[in-house]
This record gives sequence, C-alpha cells and structure tokens, in this order.
Amino acid sequence: MKDPLHLTAFQQSLLVAVPVVVGSLGRIPVGALTDRFGGRVMFPLVSAATVVPVLPLGLARAGRDARRPEPSPCADGPLPRR
Repeated sequence: MKDPLHLTAFQQSLLVAVPVVVGSLGRIPVGALTDRFGGRVMFPLVSAATVVPVLPLGLARAGRDARRPEPSPCADGPLPRR
C-alpha cells in the first residue's frame, strides 16, 4: 500500500503543511483570548471548535469503510501450502 490516495509529492506536502500553518496562526488569537477570559473558559471552547470539523471526517471514513466489502483472504486463489 504505497500511496492509496494517489497524491503527488506537492499534494502530500500540502496535506502536511496546511494543518501546521493553520494551527500556528490560530494560536495567536486563541492566546489573546485566553489572556482575556482565562484558560478555564477557552479550553472547552477551543476543544469544541476543534471537534466540530473533525467529527464529520471520522464519520465519513467509517461510512466509507462500512460500504466497502472486506477482501477475501483467498481472493487470488488458495493459500500456498508450507
């Protein structure tokens, strides 16, 4: 399973870099709001804001896997004898 998504090198690097950059830039306003309102208020808000976009991704993956039939261990013929 070399590259199941068939991404180019540029697409792979973009897939890794975008969350890092967004997370880094997001720390600036979150840090300022934490200074103003405190960590006890901001931690649950940031956690909830993070779960909202990530949860549908997990559910979509689970739904896709549920529709895909499980490959047979003998799909290429009988198993070799030892």
